[in-house]
Amino acid sequence: MDQAYQPKRWFFVLIFFGLLGLGIYIWRSSTPQVRATELLAPAVVVPAQMSLGTWSPFATMTGQIAEATSAPAVVSWGAGRLDLFVRGRNGELFQNYREAGQWSGWQVPPAFRGVVLRSAPTCASWGSQRISCVALIEDDRAVWHFYYDGQAWARESLGGDAWSAPTIVSPQPDQVAVFVAGAGGRLYGRGWVPGRWSEWIDFGGELRSAPACAAYRGDQVIHCFVTNTQRSISRQAILIDGERLSGSGYVTLAMHEANGNSLMMASAPAALAIGPNRIAILALNDAQKLFQTTWAGRDNVTWQPANENLPLATIPSCTSTTPGRTDCFARASDSPMLNAFGDMLQTSGTVR
Repeated sequence: MDQAYQPKRWFFVLIFFGLLGLGIYIWRSSTPQVRATELLAPAVVVPAQMSLGTWSPFATMTGQIAEATSAPAVVSWGAGRLDLFVRGRNGELFQNYREAGQWSGWQVPPAFRGVVLRSAPTCASWGSQRISCVALIEDDRAVWHFYYDGQAWARESLGGDAWSAPTIVSPQPDQVAVFVAGAGGRLYGRGWVPGRWSEWIDFGGELRSAPACAAYRGDQVIHCFVTNTQRSISRQAILIDGERLSGSGYVTLAMHEANGNSLMMASAPAALAIGPNRIAILALNDAQKLFQTTWAGRDNVTWQPANENLPLATIPSCTSTTPGRTDCFARASDSPMLNAFGDMLQTSGTVR
């Protein structure tokens, strides 16, 4: 008489792994996934030490057009001195500095020659004739640091697994901190003083954009602002002691205009230190309209349109060269596309 059919052991193994794979697929489909390409374009953040007042209209830099493919970065290391940086059409970083009212013309610093950037640069000055810029380069996930020590440019890799353009800030002379959105859309940072860097520190979060960080010169607290996955602006205060960084967790800013209308931001923010515990914040909403607010120790802020007719493709980058003057730069836009190629624009303002 025939024995009853006995299924092979491998048959049950196949069923087990099939069900396991189906479960993983369902879980991943229901869990938000953050990809590097989904992080918003970076904003340029350069500290300035004045409040904003009356502004001239943006105007094209006559004879000073750069074939810009990124937002600009501007920094000042001394009275009357401006250094302007931008990624050019070939991916190299171009510099143009103004001294005694005259522009030098666009050139590629030696440390950047042959280096193809895949992000906008951000720059800070940590002393007289001292400049540090950070950016991502082609075929590398690390953050790269390009610095001028008063004599020559040099570069170094800071490592890391960057998912956004990095940003850099100098709270004190001979001190900088670098921040970037990294794996999982979380904020990471490193601090530096001459001779040593800290390790990368994980500050958490759910970032939808590159970070924008600012500190008033002499302050030991850096305020980092990010567009989160809900398209609101979140803030984290980060203490810097030497090269060591320590965070305090995130709080979300109020996201409404004076008339009560709610806002959702479509860009990374920009942050500009305008005084002790005072930071101006800029961001573009869903309609690519530029909004601004001032954080002064309270997160219940009110947003207002920065200008109804700013023809900008990027968030402005600003710095102070002399008391009573702030200079801002941005890329112009002839279309509503944020990545539209345009001329370099310049405006200046007075303080209240």
